Amino acid sequence: MNFAFTILALALPSITTQDPIPLKDEIVMDEFSKVYREAESQAYEGVHLVMNVLAQVKNYECVRKEADCDAWETESLAQEFFLSNANCNETPEKEICRRAIDKLGLEENSSHQEIENEFSDHINGINAADFKYINAIRDATTSYVCFKEPEKCPLLRKLDRQSNRLENINIGRQLTGNEGM
Repeated sequence: MNFAFTILALALPSITTQDPIPLKDEIVMDEFSKVYREAESQAYEGVHLVMNVLAQVKNYECVRKEADCDAWETESLAQEFFLSNANCNETPEKEICRRAIDKLGLEENSSHQEIENEFSDHINGINAADFKYINAIRDATTSYVCFKEPEKCPLLRKLDRQSNRLENINIGRQLTGNEGM
């Protein structure tokens, strides 16, 4: 879910996170995947509310024919992929596995981990200038869930921090011109 979830959304105050960003994208993606699965299992409704709101942002971008529509579609597929809990090593014939492999341009026999790792590279085309507004939307949605279900708030905020770590990598790529790291 980040799009998240390689869920991509940053506000200027949260562009710099407390957590250091590892050099390897795969490490950050793996950490995000673990936190996402934990949040999805323990705060299902809240995670899905945030995902659904961000899906509407994607629809808005694509209806307006913005240049980053393809990146948003990939981010949306990443959300669906994580929400599915599919294991592409065990069931590579699952529709979500096939769609991810096709969208990402991977080999037919790509592993589940390769698919997860590849999502990070493909969603970095979301316009970096939009992140502060997208994050404000995500933060407001998460705050609403925290108001309604305070016991789930720490886990949802942890997921937000992990999303920010992924987004920081993608913003850095855009700013330095190294989008295919």
